[in-house]
Amino acid sequence: MTELRFTDKIGQRIANRDSILGLVLLVFSIILMFGIIPWQVVDPMVPGTFIAPDFFPKALAGFLIFLSILLIYNGHTTAAESDRAEEKRITTATLLCIALILIAIWAIRWVGMMPAVCVAMILLMRMFGYQDLKKSILISVGFVIVMFLFFEKIASISIPRGALFNGLF
Repeated sequence: MTELRFTDKIGQRIANRDSILGLVLLVFSIILMFGIIPWQVVDPMVPGTFIAPDFFPKALAGFLIFLSILLIYNGHTTAAESDRAEEKRITTATLLCIALILIAIWAIRWVGMMPAVCVAMILLMRMFGYQDLKKSILISVGFVIVMFLFFEKIASISIPRGALFNGLF
């Protein structure tokens, strides 16, 4: 009898869309972590590099595994607490956010990663309701500087500079 209750609880936990999505993400991230990354990322064994080339992909895949496990575990409670019809709507803010990210990715080729990320962060912060323009500029410029110093100076990974600013920094 206890075994039936346990399997019923597992069935209820997995029988909603959030938990199914979590299972799909878990399978994908495990395949990514143990299949695709070791197969596609080659370590050139360059002396003087601080971080292996597969560190960030593996860190992101591990984080995705963690988040998918949380989604499987908590999926039944989030599905029960919300109205699903309201969550399924695609709003103009969603489309604007996707368009802004795609434009920022496209702009990296021309202006480089640092200016594109800086402008995209400011616009996304404004879009998500952060009202203080001076602080958002300070946060985005500070983040870009820290990102540049870490990748260029510590990790020895060159950041895309873009066609317009290729010789500038």
